[in-house]
Amino acid sequence: MVCGQSIESPATGNLIFIIQHNFGALNSGAYELFGLDRATIRLGLEYGINDFIMVGVGRSSWGKPMTDL
Repeated sequence: MVCGQSIESPATGNLIFIIQHNFGALNSGAYELFGLDRATIRLGLEYGINDFIMVGVGRSSWGKPMTDL
């Protein structure tokens, strides 16, 4: 799996809200809704302090236990 985003920093004073979503295995069939039940999501905020420095925070469901359906 490859997961990446742009390396460009937000412009000075800009706040960016990012939603990243990765599906589970598509060959899991209808029982897991073809990957939707095993999806991983990340929400993040990035703020451009100046043209060279930014700060960011995020939260991900990666590695969290999933309950059986």
